[in-house]
Amino acid sequence: MKNIFFILYVLFILGCKNDSALEELTQNETTPQEPMQNESSLEEPIIKKTSIAKWWNNYDYAISMMWDDANTSHYTYLAPIFDSYGFKTTFAVQTVSSRLVSYKELALRGHEIASHSVNHINMSVATKERILSELIRSKDTIIKKIGIVPTTFVHPYNRISEEFDYLTYEYFLFSRLIDSERDKDALIRNIVSITSFASLVNGTQRALEKSTLVIFAGHGIGGGGWQPLPTSILIQFLQYIKDESKAWLTTHHNVSLYNRVRNKVKVSYNNSTNTVEIDDSEVDYKKYSEFQIKKIPITVILSSEKKLTLTGDNISEICYGNKEYIVSIDLLKGNSFQATESDKE
Repeated sequence: MKNIFFILYVLFILGCKNDSALEELTQNETTPQEPMQNESSLEEPIIKKTSIAKWWNNYDYAISMMWDDANTSHYTYLAPIFDSYGFKTTFAVQTVSSRLVSYKELALRGHEIASHSVNHINMSVATKERILSELIRSKDTIIKKIGIVPTTFVHPYNRISEEFDYLTYEYFLFSRLIDSERDKDALIRNIVSITSFASLVNGTQRALEKSTLVIFAGHGIGGGGWQPLPTSILIQFLQYIKDESKAWLTTHHNVSLYNRVRNKVKVSYNNSTNTVEIDDSEVDYKKYSEFQIKKIPITVILSSEKKLTLTGDNISEICYGNKEYIVSIDLLKGNSFQATESDKE
């Protein structure tokens, strides 16, 4: 009899313990603890919007001025005038010219030296072998005598053909006439001896309306080259562009490279790490390395109502206005930079 009471007592105790455990388990299931949240995820982002500028430093439009045929006005008049206004331009040279050595100094000063073939023949009707000879020999000669790898090719006589254009892009990155990645509404205007200041301005105004590129193609000034532009017209035009401050007037290489990279990158802001990040996974760095390109510029726009501190070795220039930060960077030095709220008034 005692054994029976003992067994019943043990069962009673075990039942109470199981009920307590079940009650505790039920409470845990019905009242879960709230997960810990990262404080930074609760904060309002200091940057409201990010975007890639259409042109470097957020200029409204771009201008490329190009001068063909390796005549003496290039280094005697044109380069010094462009230098005096702080602008750079492009000289297209046929490498058979005995004047080629004179362009080495212009390249060192930041001007672009483009290939205009070896002998300035009509390559649109030439054989494949002749086209390849003109392309390869002209490129190799510029490398040897001027010390730079040319990236732009300028078609002699402005003549094109399907095979010629295809082969051109096997050896060069950019072209004045053919560029599938250029804006469809980009303009090309010839410069001749009767070109007026008003016609040059008209070209820029049309480019400004569409925020696009206008290419001016000439030969020389001061009596040099075919149909040279009057020197006074060029000086008046460069002064106008400088005073207007809306156009990025630079080499054809620069505008073409920026345009191509701009179409390949995206920008975003990582609020948890305070980092502006550029997705450059589609940029062909290997190809650009083959041409010994030493700088790949891109400009990002950051919209913020906060005062920001922007830091990074790749930042070349920062401008601020209308609650926007215009930040120009060199992608070869990095594809991200820090953006934090400034503690300074």
